[in-house]
Amino acid sequence: MLIGLILILLTPAYQVQATGGYKVTVYLSPDEGPNDTEVLVMVRAKPVRIGYKEYTEILYLYIFYDGVNLVERVPSKRVGELYAYSWDATITIPESRKGNYTIEVWLEYALGKFSKCEVTFTVTDSPFIEVIQGEKGDTGATGPRGEPGVGTVGPRGAQGLPGSGELGPRGLTGEQGPPGSVSETADDRSLVAVIVAVVAFLLTVYQLGSRKK
Repeated sequence: MLIGLILILLTPAYQVQATGGYKVTVYLSPDEGPNDTEVLVMVRAKPVRIGYKEYTEILYLYIFYDGVNLVERVPSKRVGELYAYSWDATITIPESRKGNYTIEVWLEYALGKFSKCEVTFTVTDSPFIEVIQGEKGDTGATGPRGEPGVGTVGPRGAQGLPGSGELGPRGLTGEQGPPGSVSETADDRSLVAVIVAVVAFLLTVYQLGSRKK
């Protein structure tokens, strides 16, 4: 208790008179540091109206860091017939850029009713490392071509689908070739055909003459 009292005396306090029924005082130890710093958040509250539900109703604590809920609905401790309106909660500062951030403390004292207090924590470094890129140098000469790798030829792939497209224009007519040699068989057949035709003609004339007689 003595150590806690000393920390409270040495740590900056933040108070707020909210629209709710409790006055909230918050102490941070420490109130600045690098990322991942463990911070002790000491919360003390007392009723605004002395004698009205003084330490007889249960309160619930919420702590937010830059809008992120780190402590959710921690009830006040019961001491005999009363409640102690004090909390000592430890939070770890998430990764944040260098700068000031808001820690919000909410006390829920009735359904939908809160007393609130805001304090500031200062992040003294950044988790992001700046990379300085040097100037680009000249491109070196191309190295010699490496030897072909060793391996077996893979199986032939499946034949692709036939391509789609319009029929191309018709090409030009080629030159006429020289006439071929006359076949002897064709000449014999032509002579026989002439003889047959003459005989048939003579028979026809003869038959016509016979009918007239």
